[in-house]
Amino acid sequence: AMATQRVPLGPAGDDLAWTRVGGGLGMIRWGLFLCSLVFIGAFAHGAWTILDTENALSDEPGLLKQAGWPMKKELLVSYTAGPLIPGVLLLLFGRLKCGAAPAESHARGLAMSAALFTAIAILGAVVYVALTFFNLGPKTGLPNDILDKAPRIALYATVPSVVVADILTLLFVGQIGWPLGRPQLQKAVAGFFTYVAVLPAAVLIADVFYPVPDMIRRLSLDGGMDDELARRTLIWGVVLVMAAALFFLRYAGVAGGARRAIRKYLTGGV
Repeated sequence: AMATQRVPLGPAGDDLAWTRVGGGLGMIRWGLFLCSLVFIGAFAHGAWTILDTENALSDEPGLLKQAGWPMKKELLVSYTAGPLIPGVLLLLFGRLKCGAAPAESHARGLAMSAALFTAIAILGAVVYVALTFFNLGPKTGLPNDILDKAPRIALYATVPSVVVADILTLLFVGQIGWPLGRPQLQKAVAGFFTYVAVLPAAVLIADVFYPVPDMIRRLSLDGGMDDELARRTLIWGVVLVMAAALFFLRYAGVAGGARRAIRKYLTGGV
């Protein structure tokens, strides 16, 4: 009777399994927060470039004083690889922990599939970066015709894997709402998908007022940045960063909502 009161929509399995799932969702949430820092860092660097182009894009040696590693390259690595590497690893291990969901939830396959596609995305990204930015292709001993195609193949494997992994993760969150007696989790997932569907339209509307092709053409032809071009660049930077930040924050909010649902189930909350 107690179990029926706590889980009105169906059996939920043992508490230990749900505790592990809650920990996995917490890791996913923190991984999303770290990924959002990449866009914030890119916006900060872009703003610095507009305000002080000479120093922001300087080819002088950076803090490490290493040849071939100017300040601008150090900054790029710091706000991309710095938060992105631990963030992606948290997503991977968090999704693996979510695979401990009880069999009664019928959600294990979604979590493990999401972890699999995350691993594929990580592998593809590592291959792409190694071949494109570090020129490690000749050290592999592979024929040149394969090396020429390998970066594109890695990129084509990475991008859809990231999308599929995220979709499966969100479907997992919606699925566990039923055995936990929290169908509102499906509403949260539907709200996130609605935001993702509306986002491209918002970007296209912004492009009507501040066209990107025209901005890029002017920058390439003029070789500089006047006040109007700087204003457009700043506006687009704000739009894209806000869109990306809201994407990750809403995504993290969905994961956080699922974690709270598990906590309420474990504590017998309503």
